[in-house]
Amino acid sequence: MKPDGLFWIVFLSAAGITGWLYFYAKVWLPKHLDERLQESVKAFSTAVELRFPSHAGLSARVEKLSVRVGRQLGLNENQLRDLSLAATLRDVGLCSIPYALVNHRPVNTWSSADFSTYFQHAKIGSAMLEMIPSLRRLAPVVAQHHEPYDSKDGLPNRHARILHVVTDYLWVERRQGDFLARKHLKDLSGTEFDPEVVQALLAVLTSNPDVKEREAAIPAL
Repeated sequence: MKPDGLFWIVFLSAAGITGWLYFYAKVWLPKHLDERLQESVKAFSTAVELRFPSHAGLSARVEKLSVRVGRQLGLNENQLRDLSLAATLRDVGLCSIPYALVNHRPVNTWSSADFSTYFQHAKIGSAMLEMIPSLRRLAPVVAQHHEPYDSKDGLPNRHARILHVVTDYLWVERRQGDFLARKHLKDLSGTEFDPEVVQALLAVLTSNPDVKEREAAIPAL
């Protein structure tokens, strides 16, 4: 074989191997790692919901509706991915909340101390995510997802503001129906809730009435 022919065989082989390695490192591996991460996140979220039946199915609804609101607000794909993960992980801190408080005592009987205990799950969940390098960036979102828009501690993270609006809408919608849930958001827009997010959610609900996906069989908190 001529030297030139050997050179091109070696060159093309090296180029092929390099191309395969690039595809593996930049496309195949991240995609499969991302899929594994999402599977793990959903599994942990499901475990939390099994502990608290009143939350059954809520994470999936919050995640789906939050992403639609995010799109309405113009978030890019990376931002939507983080919003999706944060929506699924927002309640992981509930694993530290007393079982009896959530499962055996109706929310309308809770004292201010009970509410304080319940809402600690946001800070606890955030601390848990801080210990996972690949999820650490989501810790502020989880920490602030119950914080009011006019919080004395400053404006919450934008993803957190989206989760706050969507989560509250779904809780009220589940207990009292869509009309009162929308009224709840409008009444507290600008104080408890980000007005821009409220308008985005209302636009999504109006243009996509199917997103409500009522779940009458699921007990309310």
